[in-house]
Amino acid sequence: MDLIFDTFRMNPALSIFLTLGLGYMLGKLRVGSFRLGEITGVLLAGVVIGQTGVKISPDVQTVFFLLFLFAVGYGVGPQFFQGLKKDGLPQFALALFICVACLITAFITARIFGFGIGYGPGLYAGACTMTSALGVSDGALAHLSLTREEKALYSSQMSVAFSITYICGMSSAVWFLTSIGPRLLGVNLQASCRALDEKLGSHESEPGVHSAYHEVITRAYHLDKPGYDGVSVAEFESRFINQRVFVERYRRAGKIHEAGTGTVLATGDVISVVSRLEYLIEDSPLIGTECDDRELQHFPAETVDVIITNKRLAGKTLEQIAAMNHGRVTRGVFIRSLTRGGHLLPFANGTRINRGDVIKISGAKRDIERTLKYIGYPDRQNDSSDVSMMGFAIFIGAFIGALTLDLHDIPLSLTTSGGALVSGLVLGWLRSVHPTFGKVPRPALWVLTNLGITAFIAVLGINAGPDFVTGLKEAGISLIFAGLIVSIIPLFLGVLFGRYILKLHPAIILGGCAGARGATAALSQLQDIAKSKTPALGYTIPYAVGNIIMAFWGLVIVLLLHR
Repeated sequence: MDLIFDTFRMNPALSIFLTLGLGYMLGKLRVGSFRLGEITGVLLAGVVIGQTGVKISPDVQTVFFLLFLFAVGYGVGPQFFQGLKKDGLPQFALALFICVACLITAFITARIFGFGIGYGPGLYAGACTMTSALGVSDGALAHLSLTREEKALYSSQMSVAFSITYICGMSSAVWFLTSIGPRLLGVNLQASCRALDEKLGSHESEPGVHSAYHEVITRAYHLDKPGYDGVSVAEFESRFINQRVFVERYRRAGKIHEAGTGTVLATGDVISVVSRLEYLIEDSPLIGTECDDRELQHFPAETVDVIITNKRLAGKTLEQIAAMNHGRVTRGVFIRSLTRGGHLLPFANGTRINRGDVIKISGAKRDIERTLKYIGYPDRQNDSSDVSMMGFAIFIGAFIGALTLDLHDIPLSLTTSGGALVSGLVLGWLRSVHPTFGKVPRPALWVLTNLGITAFIAVLGINAGPDFVTGLKEAGISLIFAGLIVSIIPLFLGVLFGRYILKLHPAIILGGCAGARGATAALSQLQDIAKSKTPALGYTIPYAVGNIIMAFWGLVIVLLLHR
Protein backbone atom coordinates (compact mmCIF):
# COMPACT_ATOMS: atom_id res chain seq x y z
CA MET A 1 0.00 0.00 0.00
CA ASP A 2 2.88 2.37 0.76
CA LEU A 3 4.16 1.84 -2.78
CA ILE A 4 0.75 2.72 -4.24
CA PHE A 5 0.38 5.80 -2.04
CA ASP A 6 3.90 6.97 -2.89
CA THR A 7 3.17 6.53 -6.59
CA PHE A 8 0.04 8.69 -6.29
CA ARG A 9 1.91 11.38 -4.40
CA MET A 10 4.73 11.45 -6.95
CA ASN A 11 2.35 11.38 -9.94
CA PRO A 12 -0.77 13.33 -8.86
CA ALA A 13 -2.22 13.34 -12.38
CA LEU A 14 -2.87 9.59 -12.04
CA SER A 15 -5.26 10.20 -9.17
CA ILE A 16 -7.45 12.49 -11.31
CA PHE A 17 -8.06 9.87 -13.97
CA LEU A 18 -8.64 7.12 -11.42
CA THR A 19 -11.14 9.37 -9.67
CA LEU A 20 -12.99 10.05 -12.93
CA GLY A 21 -13.14 6.35 -13.78
CA LEU A 22 -14.39 5.28 -10.36
CA GLY A 23 -16.69 8.29 -10.02
CA TYR A 24 -18.53 7.70 -13.30
CA MET A 25 -18.85 4.03 -12.40
CA LEU A 26 -20.36 4.94 -9.01
CA GLY A 27 -22.63 7.50 -10.63
CA LYS A 28 -24.27 4.86 -12.82
CA LEU A 29 -25.23 2.60 -9.91
CA ARG A 30 -28.98 2.43 -9.27
CA VAL A 31 -31.02 1.55 -6.21
CA GLY A 32 -34.55 1.26 -7.50
CA SER A 33 -35.21 4.45 -9.44
CA PHE A 34 -32.49 6.38 -7.57
CA ARG A 35 -29.15 7.03 -9.25
CA LEU A 36 -26.24 8.68 -7.48
CA GLY A 37 -25.14 10.72 -10.50
CA GLU A 38 -21.70 11.39 -11.94
CA ILE A 39 -21.04 14.60 -9.99
CA THR A 40 -21.62 13.01 -6.58
CA GLY A 41 -19.88 9.81 -7.64
CA VAL A 42 -16.73 11.65 -8.71
CA LEU A 43 -16.68 13.76 -5.53
CA LEU A 44 -16.96 10.70 -3.29
CA ALA A 45 -14.31 8.83 -5.29
CA GLY A 46 -12.02 11.86 -4.99
CA VAL A 47 -12.51 11.98 -1.25
CA VAL A 48 -11.55 8.30 -0.92
CA ILE A 49 -8.47 8.68 -3.10
CA GLY A 50 -7.58 11.87 -1.22
CA GLN A 51 -6.98 9.75 1.87
CA THR A 52 -3.65 8.77 0.29
CA GLY A 53 -2.44 12.29 1.00
CA VAL A 54 -1.95 13.27 -2.64
CA LYS A 55 -2.20 17.00 -3.33
CA ILE A 56 -2.96 18.56 -6.70
CA SER A 57 -2.20 22.14 -7.71
CA PRO A 58 -5.28 24.40 -7.59
CA ASP A 59 -4.25 25.67 -11.04
CA VAL A 60 -5.35 22.34 -12.52
CA GLN A 61 -8.72 22.79 -10.86
CA THR A 62 -9.01 26.34 -12.24
CA VAL A 63 -8.26 25.34 -15.86
CA PHE A 64 -10.94 22.66 -15.91
CA PHE A 65 -13.46 24.96 -14.25
CA LEU A 66 -12.88 27.78 -16.74
CA LEU A 67 -13.48 25.35 -19.61
CA PHE A 68 -16.69 24.17 -17.94
CA LEU A 69 -18.07 27.65 -17.33
CA PHE A 70 -17.24 28.80 -20.84
CA ALA A 71 -19.07 25.77 -22.25
CA VAL A 72 -22.10 26.42 -20.03
CA GLY A 73 -22.29 30.06 -21.14
CA TYR A 74 -21.79 29.11 -24.79
CA GLY A 75 -24.58 26.55 -24.66
CA VAL A 76 -27.19 28.81 -23.07
CA GLY A 77 -26.23 32.14 -24.67
CA PRO A 78 -29.04 32.32 -27.28
CA GLN A 79 -31.74 31.37 -24.76
CA PHE A 80 -30.46 33.84 -22.15
CA PHE A 81 -30.73 36.84 -24.47
CA GLN A 82 -34.04 35.55 -25.83
CA GLY A 83 -35.35 35.71 -22.27
CA LEU A 84 -34.70 39.46 -22.23
CA LYS A 85 -37.17 39.99 -25.08
CA LYS A 86 -40.86 40.66 -24.60
CA ASP A 87 -42.14 37.16 -25.34
CA GLY A 88 -39.54 35.62 -23.03
CA LEU A 89 -40.03 37.98 -20.08
CA PRO A 90 -42.57 35.83 -18.15
CA GLN A 91 -40.19 32.87 -18.15
CA PHE A 92 -37.27 35.19 -17.35
CA ALA A 93 -39.27 36.56 -14.41
CA LEU A 94 -40.03 33.03 -13.15
CA ALA A 95 -36.36 32.06 -13.32
CA LEU A 96 -35.22 35.26 -11.64
CA PHE A 97 -37.76 34.79 -8.83
CA ILE A 98 -36.56 31.24 -8.16
CA CYS A 99 -32.89 32.32 -8.27
CA VAL A 100 -33.52 35.07 -5.70
CA ALA A 101 -35.57 32.66 -3.56
CA CYS A 102 -32.71 30.14 -3.63
CA LEU A 103 -30.17 32.73 -2.49
CA ILE A 104 -32.34 34.12 0.30
CA THR A 105 -33.42 30.69 1.52
CA ALA A 106 -29.83 29.41 1.52
CA PHE A 107 -28.54 32.49 3.37
CA ILE A 108 -31.25 32.39 6.06
CA THR A 109 -30.92 28.62 6.50
CA ALA A 110 -27.13 28.87 6.79
CA ARG A 111 -27.53 31.51 9.49
CA ILE A 112 -30.12 29.45 11.40
CA PHE A 113 -27.93 26.34 11.35
CA GLY A 114 -24.78 28.32 12.11
CA PHE A 115 -23.01 27.55 8.82
CA GLY A 116 -20.21 29.92 7.83
CA ILE A 117 -18.35 30.57 4.57
CA GLY A 118 -17.45 26.89 4.28
CA TYR A 119 -20.61 24.89 4.83
CA GLY A 120 -22.94 27.75 3.79
CA PRO A 121 -21.89 28.14 0.12
CA GLY A 122 -21.60 24.35 -0.18
CA LEU A 123 -25.16 24.03 1.13
CA TYR A 124 -26.39 26.57 -1.44
CA ALA A 125 -24.60 24.97 -4.40
CA GLY A 126 -25.53 21.40 -3.49
CA ALA A 127 -29.17 21.87 -2.47
CA CYS A 128 -29.76 23.95 -5.61
CA THR A 129 -27.86 21.35 -7.74
CA MET A 130 -25.77 24.14 -9.22
CA THR A 131 -22.25 22.77 -9.49
CA SER A 132 -20.96 25.94 -11.14
CA ALA A 133 -21.84 27.89 -7.98
CA LEU A 134 -19.53 25.62 -5.96
CA GLY A 135 -16.60 26.53 -8.17
CA VAL A 136 -17.40 30.24 -8.05
CA SER A 137 -17.68 30.11 -4.25
CA ASP A 138 -14.42 28.21 -3.96
CA GLY A 139 -12.72 30.74 -6.22
CA ALA A 140 -14.13 33.63 -4.17
CA LEU A 141 -12.17 32.44 -1.15
CA ALA A 142 -8.97 33.56 -2.89
CA HIS A 143 -10.15 37.17 -2.72
CA LEU A 144 -10.77 37.13 1.04
CA SER A 145 -8.24 38.02 3.71
CA LEU A 146 -7.72 34.48 4.95
CA THR A 147 -4.71 32.35 5.76
CA ARG A 148 -3.81 29.41 3.58
CA GLU A 149 -4.96 27.02 6.30
CA GLU A 150 -8.34 28.77 6.63
CA LYS A 151 -8.91 28.68 2.87
CA ALA A 152 -8.12 24.95 2.80
CA LEU A 153 -10.51 24.31 5.69
CA TYR A 154 -13.38 26.28 4.15
CA SER A 155 -12.83 24.64 0.76
CA SER A 156 -13.01 21.24 2.44
CA GLN A 157 -16.21 22.21 4.25
CA MET A 158 -17.74 23.34 0.95
CA SER A 159 -17.10 19.95 -0.63
CA VAL A 160 -18.59 18.16 2.39
CA ALA A 161 -21.74 20.28 2.35
CA PHE A 162 -22.04 20.04 -1.44
CA SER A 163 -21.74 16.25 -1.61
CA ILE A 164 -24.42 15.71 1.06
CA THR A 165 -26.90 18.35 -0.07
CA TYR A 166 -26.50 17.68 -3.81
CA ILE A 167 -28.14 14.28 -3.38
CA CYS A 168 -30.92 15.90 -1.32
CA GLY A 169 -31.41 18.65 -3.89
CA MET A 170 -31.44 16.36 -6.89
CA SER A 171 -33.90 13.80 -5.50
CA SER A 172 -36.20 16.33 -3.80
CA ALA A 173 -36.48 18.46 -6.96
CA VAL A 174 -37.62 15.46 -9.00
CA TRP A 175 -40.07 14.38 -6.29
CA PHE A 176 -41.52 17.85 -5.70
CA LEU A 177 -41.97 18.90 -9.33
CA THR A 178 -43.49 15.61 -10.46
CA SER A 179 -45.63 14.79 -7.40
CA ILE A 180 -46.38 17.95 -5.41
CA GLY A 181 -46.16 20.56 -8.17
CA PRO A 182 -49.16 19.34 -10.22
CA ARG A 183 -51.24 19.13 -7.01
CA LEU A 184 -50.39 22.73 -6.09
CA LEU A 185 -51.46 23.75 -9.58
CA GLY A 186 -54.63 21.67 -9.32
CA VAL A 187 -54.12 19.91 -12.65
CA ASN A 188 -53.73 16.51 -14.18
CA LEU A 189 -50.37 17.03 -15.85
CA GLN A 190 -50.97 14.57 -18.68
CA ALA A 191 -54.39 16.03 -19.55
CA SER A 192 -53.08 19.59 -19.27
CA CYS A 193 -50.16 18.89 -21.61
CA ARG A 194 -52.44 17.08 -24.05
CA ALA A 195 -54.65 20.18 -24.22
CA LEU A 196 -51.64 22.37 -24.94
CA ASP A 197 -50.43 19.89 -27.58
CA GLU A 198 -53.79 20.11 -29.32
CA LYS A 199 -53.73 23.91 -29.17
CA LEU A 200 -50.29 23.93 -30.77
CA GLY A 201 -51.34 21.34 -33.33
CA SER A 202 -49.01 18.69 -32.03
CA HIS A 203 -49.65 14.95 -32.06
CA GLU A 204 -47.38 13.93 -29.22
CA SER A 205 -50.10 11.62 -27.88
CA GLU A 206 -49.31 9.13 -30.67
CA PRO A 207 -45.51 9.01 -30.78
CA GLY A 208 -43.81 6.73 -33.28
CA VAL A 209 -46.84 6.12 -35.55
CA HIS A 210 -44.52 6.05 -38.55
CA SER A 211 -41.53 4.63 -36.72
CA ALA A 212 -41.25 1.71 -39.17
CA TYR A 213 -41.10 4.02 -42.19
CA HIS A 214 -39.33 7.06 -43.52
CA GLU A 215 -41.61 9.92 -42.60
CA VAL A 216 -40.88 11.85 -45.80
CA ILE A 217 -40.58 9.69 -48.90
CA THR A 218 -40.44 9.85 -52.70
CA ARG A 219 -42.66 7.80 -54.97
CA ALA A 220 -43.20 7.62 -58.72
CA TYR A 221 -46.67 7.75 -60.37
CA HIS A 222 -47.83 7.27 -63.92
CA LEU A 223 -50.27 10.10 -64.78
CA ASP A 224 -53.08 7.97 -66.21
CA LYS A 225 -55.94 9.67 -64.35
CA PRO A 226 -58.08 12.22 -66.22
CA GLY A 227 -57.83 15.90 -65.34
CA TYR A 228 -54.05 16.41 -65.34
CA ASP A 229 -53.35 17.02 -69.02
CA GLY A 230 -52.14 20.61 -69.46
CA VAL A 231 -52.13 21.28 -65.71
CA SER A 232 -49.14 23.16 -64.25
CA VAL A 233 -47.14 21.69 -61.36
CA ALA A 234 -48.28 24.61 -59.16
CA GLU A 235 -51.94 23.81 -59.88
CA PHE A 236 -51.34 20.09 -59.37
CA GLU A 237 -49.78 20.69 -55.95
CA SER A 238 -52.54 23.12 -54.89
CA ARG A 239 -55.22 20.45 -55.34
CA PHE A 240 -53.99 18.69 -52.20
CA ILE A 241 -55.50 21.01 -49.60
CA ASN A 242 -53.62 21.28 -46.28
CA GLN A 243 -51.08 18.76 -47.53
CA ARG A 244 -47.56 19.44 -48.70
CA VAL A 245 -47.21 17.41 -51.90
CA PHE A 246 -44.47 18.35 -54.40
CA VAL A 247 -43.43 17.22 -57.87
CA GLU A 248 -39.64 17.16 -58.09
CA ARG A 249 -39.02 15.55 -61.51
CA TYR A 250 -40.89 14.04 -64.42
CA ARG A 251 -40.18 11.62 -67.25
CA ARG A 252 -41.59 12.35 -70.71
CA ALA A 253 -40.80 10.40 -73.84
CA GLY A 254 -38.14 8.50 -71.92
CA LYS A 255 -36.25 11.62 -70.84
CA ILE A 256 -36.04 12.94 -67.26
CA HIS A 257 -36.56 16.66 -66.53
CA GLU A 258 -36.49 18.79 -63.37
CA ALA A 259 -39.94 20.11 -62.46
CA GLY A 260 -40.69 23.69 -61.46
CA THR A 261 -43.94 25.35 -60.44
CA GLY A 262 -44.46 26.50 -64.04
CA THR A 263 -43.89 23.07 -65.60
CA VAL A 264 -46.96 21.84 -67.53
CA LEU A 265 -47.81 18.16 -67.07
CA ALA A 266 -49.26 15.85 -69.69
CA THR A 267 -51.14 12.56 -69.62
CA GLY A 268 -48.62 9.72 -69.76
CA ASP A 269 -45.91 11.52 -67.80
CA VAL A 270 -44.26 9.72 -64.93
CA ILE A 271 -43.78 12.07 -62.00
CA SER A 272 -41.64 11.84 -58.88
CA VAL A 273 -43.68 13.06 -55.90
CA VAL A 274 -42.29 13.96 -52.46
CA SER A 275 -44.51 14.17 -49.38
CA ARG A 276 -45.16 12.64 -46.00
CA LEU A 277 -45.94 8.95 -46.00
CA GLU A 278 -49.51 9.31 -44.75
CA TYR A 279 -50.36 11.87 -47.43
CA LEU A 280 -49.10 9.70 -50.30
CA ILE A 281 -50.96 6.66 -48.99
CA GLU A 282 -54.14 8.71 -48.85
CA ASP A 283 -53.70 10.51 -52.18
CA SER A 284 -52.22 7.74 -54.31
CA PRO A 285 -55.56 6.82 -55.98
CA LEU A 286 -56.05 10.47 -56.98
CA ILE A 287 -52.65 10.85 -58.63
CA GLY A 288 -52.27 7.76 -60.78
CA THR A 289 -50.78 4.31 -60.85
CA GLU A 290 -47.70 3.91 -58.70
CA CYS A 291 -44.69 2.52 -60.51
CA ASP A 292 -41.05 1.72 -59.86
CA ASP A 293 -38.77 4.23 -61.60
CA ARG A 294 -35.53 4.24 -59.68
CA GLU A 295 -33.74 6.54 -62.10
CA LEU A 296 -36.48 9.15 -61.79
CA GLN A 297 -36.41 8.98 -58.01
CA HIS A 298 -32.63 9.02 -57.80
CA PHE A 299 -31.85 12.70 -57.17
CA PRO A 300 -29.64 14.43 -54.56
CA ALA A 301 -31.46 14.80 -51.24
CA GLU A 302 -30.24 16.14 -47.92
CA THR A 303 -31.17 16.30 -44.26
CA VAL A 304 -29.47 19.17 -42.45
CA ASP A 305 -29.64 21.06 -39.16
CA VAL A 306 -30.21 24.78 -39.66
CA ILE A 307 -29.54 27.52 -37.10
CA ILE A 308 -32.33 30.11 -37.34
CA THR A 309 -30.65 33.49 -37.95
CA ASN A 310 -33.32 35.47 -39.86
CA LYS A 311 -34.71 37.88 -37.26
CA ARG A 312 -37.97 38.15 -39.24
CA LEU A 313 -38.71 34.53 -38.39
CA ALA A 314 -38.47 35.04 -34.61
CA GLY A 315 -41.88 34.47 -33.04
CA LYS A 316 -43.36 32.78 -36.11
CA THR A 317 -44.90 29.31 -35.89
CA LEU A 318 -43.67 26.28 -37.80
CA GLU A 319 -46.84 26.45 -39.87
CA GLN A 320 -46.15 30.06 -40.82
CA ILE A 321 -42.60 29.20 -41.85
CA ALA A 322 -43.83 26.38 -44.07
CA ALA A 323 -46.24 28.82 -45.75
CA MET A 324 -43.61 31.54 -46.36
CA ASN A 325 -44.31 33.41 -49.59
CA HIS A 326 -47.31 31.16 -50.20
CA GLY A 327 -45.12 28.13 -49.74
CA ARG A 328 -42.73 28.93 -52.58
CA VAL A 329 -39.75 29.53 -50.30
CA THR A 330 -40.06 26.20 -48.51
CA ARG A 331 -41.41 24.22 -51.46
CA GLY A 332 -40.15 20.64 -51.32
CA VAL A 333 -38.67 21.06 -47.83
CA PHE A 334 -39.96 19.35 -44.70
CA ILE A 335 -39.24 20.15 -41.06
CA ARG A 336 -38.28 17.04 -39.12
CA SER A 337 -37.58 18.38 -35.61
CA LEU A 338 -37.04 21.54 -33.56
CA THR A 339 -34.33 21.86 -30.91
CA ARG A 340 -33.72 24.68 -28.43
CA GLY A 341 -30.76 24.67 -26.11
CA GLY A 342 -30.14 21.00 -26.88
CA HIS A 343 -33.70 19.98 -25.92
CA LEU A 344 -36.30 18.72 -28.38
CA LEU A 345 -39.44 20.85 -28.42
CA PRO A 346 -42.96 19.71 -29.36
CA PHE A 347 -43.12 19.29 -33.13
CA ALA A 348 -46.34 21.19 -33.75
CA ASN A 349 -47.73 23.67 -36.27
CA GLY A 350 -48.32 26.19 -33.47
CA THR A 351 -44.84 25.99 -31.90
CA ARG A 352 -43.07 29.35 -32.16
CA ILE A 353 -39.37 29.55 -32.94
CA ASN A 354 -36.60 31.84 -31.71
CA ARG A 355 -33.35 32.94 -33.27
CA GLY A 356 -30.72 30.40 -32.37
CA ASP A 357 -33.15 27.48 -32.51
CA VAL A 358 -32.05 24.53 -34.61
CA ILE A 359 -34.49 22.94 -37.04
CA LYS A 360 -33.78 19.76 -38.93
CA ILE A 361 -35.04 19.96 -42.51
CA SER A 362 -34.97 17.48 -45.37
CA GLY A 363 -35.70 17.56 -49.07
CA ALA A 364 -34.10 17.70 -52.50
CA LYS A 365 -30.70 19.42 -52.35
CA ARG A 366 -31.77 22.21 -54.69
CA ASP A 367 -34.82 22.92 -52.50
CA ILE A 368 -32.69 22.88 -49.35
CA GLU A 369 -30.22 25.38 -50.82
CA ARG A 370 -33.06 27.73 -51.83
CA THR A 371 -34.67 27.58 -48.39
CA LEU A 372 -31.42 28.15 -46.51
CA LYS A 373 -31.13 31.64 -48.01
CA TYR A 374 -34.27 32.66 -46.14
CA ILE A 375 -34.10 30.93 -42.78
CA GLY A 376 -30.55 30.52 -41.52
CA TYR A 377 -27.16 28.89 -41.56
CA PRO A 378 -26.59 25.15 -42.20
CA ASP A 379 -24.90 23.41 -39.30
CA ARG A 380 -23.53 20.57 -41.37
CA GLN A 381 -21.54 17.76 -39.78
CA ASN A 382 -18.08 19.03 -38.98
CA ASP A 383 -15.83 17.81 -36.18
CA SER A 384 -13.63 20.92 -36.00
CA SER A 385 -13.96 23.60 -33.33
CA ASP A 386 -12.94 27.25 -33.53
CA VAL A 387 -10.29 26.82 -30.82
CA SER A 388 -8.71 30.19 -31.61
CA MET A 389 -11.91 32.09 -30.89
CA MET A 390 -12.60 29.94 -27.84
CA GLY A 391 -9.12 30.62 -26.42
CA PHE A 392 -9.38 34.39 -26.96
CA ALA A 393 -12.88 34.45 -25.44
CA ILE A 394 -11.83 32.64 -22.25
CA PHE A 395 -8.70 34.80 -21.92
CA ILE A 396 -10.54 38.10 -22.34
CA GLY A 397 -13.41 37.08 -20.05
CA ALA A 398 -11.15 35.69 -17.32
CA PHE A 399 -8.81 38.71 -17.54
CA ILE A 400 -11.66 41.17 -17.06
CA GLY A 401 -13.07 38.99 -14.28
CA ALA A 402 -9.74 39.04 -12.46
CA LEU A 403 -9.89 42.82 -12.04
CA THR A 404 -10.95 43.71 -8.48
CA LEU A 405 -12.71 46.80 -7.14
CA ASP A 406 -12.58 47.43 -3.38
CA LEU A 407 -15.82 48.85 -2.01
CA HIS A 408 -15.68 49.64 1.72
CA ASP A 409 -12.99 46.97 2.15
CA ILE A 410 -15.14 44.43 0.33
CA PRO A 411 -13.42 43.08 -2.81
CA LEU A 412 -15.81 43.05 -5.76
CA SER A 413 -15.07 41.32 -9.06
CA LEU A 414 -16.56 38.94 -11.55
CA THR A 415 -13.70 36.55 -10.70
CA THR A 416 -11.97 34.64 -13.48
CA SER A 417 -14.71 32.01 -13.43
CA GLY A 418 -17.47 34.60 -13.76
CA GLY A 419 -15.58 36.25 -16.60
CA ALA A 420 -15.27 32.92 -18.45
CA LEU A 421 -19.01 32.34 -18.00
CA VAL A 422 -19.87 35.74 -19.47
CA SER A 423 -17.45 35.28 -22.39
CA GLY A 424 -19.09 31.96 -23.24
CA LEU A 425 -22.51 33.58 -22.96
CA VAL A 426 -21.59 36.33 -25.41
CA LEU A 427 -19.82 34.04 -27.90
CA GLY A 428 -22.72 31.56 -27.83
CA TRP A 429 -25.16 34.37 -28.60
CA LEU A 430 -22.96 35.81 -31.35
CA ARG A 431 -22.68 32.34 -32.87
CA SER A 432 -26.50 32.11 -33.06
CA VAL A 433 -26.67 35.48 -34.85
CA HIS A 434 -23.59 35.15 -37.07
CA PRO A 435 -22.83 31.40 -37.24
CA THR A 436 -19.84 31.80 -39.54
CA PHE A 437 -17.39 31.78 -36.62
CA GLY A 438 -16.98 30.46 -33.09
CA LYS A 439 -18.24 26.95 -33.81
CA VAL A 440 -18.04 24.37 -31.03
CA PRO A 441 -19.80 21.14 -32.16
CA ARG A 442 -22.24 19.67 -29.67
CA PRO A 443 -20.08 16.57 -28.94
CA ALA A 444 -17.11 18.85 -28.20
CA LEU A 445 -19.31 21.05 -26.02
CA TRP A 446 -20.46 17.95 -24.13
CA VAL A 447 -16.83 17.01 -23.42
CA LEU A 448 -15.96 20.53 -22.26
CA THR A 449 -19.00 20.67 -20.00
CA ASN A 450 -18.89 17.21 -18.49
CA LEU A 451 -15.15 16.61 -18.34
CA GLY A 452 -14.56 20.18 -17.19
CA ILE A 453 -16.88 19.98 -14.20
CA THR A 454 -16.11 16.40 -13.17
CA ALA A 455 -12.34 16.97 -13.36
CA PHE A 456 -12.80 20.10 -11.24
CA ILE A 457 -14.87 18.11 -8.73
CA ALA A 458 -12.27 15.32 -8.77
CA VAL A 459 -9.47 17.71 -7.79
CA LEU A 460 -11.69 19.35 -5.18
CA GLY A 461 -12.54 15.98 -3.63
CA ILE A 462 -8.94 14.74 -3.66
CA ASN A 463 -7.60 17.88 -1.97
CA ALA A 464 -10.44 17.87 0.57
CA GLY A 465 -10.12 14.15 1.32
CA PRO A 466 -8.24 14.28 4.65
CA ASP A 467 -10.72 16.76 6.19
CA PHE A 468 -13.87 15.28 4.68
CA VAL A 469 -14.61 12.66 7.34
CA THR A 470 -14.17 15.20 10.14
CA GLY A 471 -16.57 17.62 8.45
CA LEU A 472 -19.11 14.88 7.83
CA LYS A 473 -19.15 14.01 11.55
CA GLU A 474 -19.53 17.66 12.52
CA ALA A 475 -22.44 18.68 10.27
CA GLY A 476 -23.75 15.63 8.40
CA ILE A 477 -27.27 15.35 9.87
CA SER A 478 -27.90 19.09 10.01
CA LEU A 479 -26.79 19.44 6.37
CA ILE A 480 -29.42 16.90 5.26
CA PHE A 481 -32.24 18.86 6.90
CA ALA A 482 -30.86 22.18 5.68
CA GLY A 483 -30.48 20.80 2.14
CA LEU A 484 -34.12 19.73 1.97
CA ILE A 485 -35.24 23.19 3.13
CA VAL A 486 -33.09 25.06 0.59
CA SER A 487 -34.16 22.72 -2.22
CA ILE A 488 -37.93 22.63 -1.69
CA ILE A 489 -38.93 26.13 -0.49
CA PRO A 490 -37.81 28.01 -3.66
CA LEU A 491 -39.60 25.46 -5.86
CA PHE A 492 -42.76 25.76 -3.74
CA LEU A 493 -42.70 29.56 -4.02
CA GLY A 494 -41.85 29.35 -7.73
CA VAL A 495 -44.88 27.20 -8.53
CA LEU A 496 -47.19 29.63 -6.69
CA PHE A 497 -45.55 32.64 -8.35
CA GLY A 498 -45.98 31.10 -11.80
CA ARG A 499 -49.61 30.24 -11.17
CA TYR A 500 -51.00 33.29 -9.37
CA ILE A 501 -48.74 36.13 -10.54
CA LEU A 502 -47.53 35.15 -14.00
CA LYS A 503 -50.54 32.91 -14.79
CA LEU A 504 -48.48 30.58 -16.97
CA HIS A 505 -49.55 27.18 -18.26
CA PRO A 506 -48.83 24.40 -15.71
CA ALA A 507 -46.40 22.62 -18.04
CA ILE A 508 -44.48 25.88 -18.55
CA ILE A 509 -44.36 26.52 -14.79
CA LEU A 510 -43.04 23.08 -13.91
CA GLY A 511 -40.60 23.05 -16.81
CA GLY A 512 -39.45 26.55 -15.84
CA CYS A 513 -38.86 25.55 -12.22
CA ALA A 514 -36.80 22.58 -13.39
CA GLY A 515 -34.85 24.82 -15.76
CA ALA A 516 -34.05 27.53 -13.21
CA ARG A 517 -32.70 24.84 -10.89
CA GLY A 518 -30.82 23.06 -13.68
CA ALA A 519 -32.76 19.90 -12.82
CA THR A 520 -32.62 18.05 -16.13
CA ALA A 521 -33.64 14.82 -14.41
CA ALA A 522 -36.85 16.51 -13.25
CA LEU A 523 -37.61 17.67 -16.81
CA SER A 524 -37.16 14.13 -18.10
CA GLN A 525 -39.53 12.78 -15.44
CA LEU A 526 -42.09 15.49 -16.19
CA GLN A 527 -42.07 14.59 -19.87
CA ASP A 528 -42.44 10.90 -19.08
CA ILE A 529 -45.39 11.51 -16.77
CA ALA A 530 -47.04 14.00 -19.14
CA LYS A 531 -46.30 11.83 -22.20
CA SER A 532 -45.46 15.11 -23.91
CA LYS A 533 -42.49 17.35 -24.67
CA THR A 534 -44.40 20.53 -23.76
CA PRO A 535 -42.59 21.04 -20.39
CA ALA A 536 -39.46 21.70 -22.48
CA LEU A 537 -41.15 24.88 -23.79
CA GLY A 538 -40.71 26.37 -20.32
CA TYR A 539 -37.31 24.85 -19.60
CA THR A 540 -34.80 26.49 -21.93
CA ILE A 541 -35.00 30.20 -20.99
CA PRO A 542 -35.11 29.55 -17.20
CA TYR A 543 -32.25 27.05 -17.62
CA ALA A 544 -30.13 29.71 -19.31
CA VAL A 545 -31.04 32.40 -16.78
CA GLY A 546 -30.57 30.05 -13.82
CA ASN A 547 -27.15 28.87 -14.95
CA ILE A 548 -25.88 32.43 -15.18
CA ILE A 549 -27.44 34.01 -12.09
CA MET A 550 -27.12 31.01 -9.76
CA ALA A 551 -23.41 30.77 -10.59
CA PHE A 552 -22.88 34.42 -9.64
CA TRP A 553 -24.81 33.83 -6.41
CA GLY A 554 -21.89 31.59 -5.44
CA LEU A 555 -19.79 34.74 -5.06
CA VAL A 556 -22.61 36.70 -3.40
CA ILE A 557 -23.31 34.13 -0.68
CA VAL A 558 -19.63 33.98 0.27
CA LEU A 559 -19.60 37.76 0.70
CA LEU A 560 -22.87 37.70 2.66
CA LEU A 561 -21.71 34.98 5.04
CA HIS A 562 -18.26 36.55 5.44
CA ARG A 563 -19.67 39.82 6.82
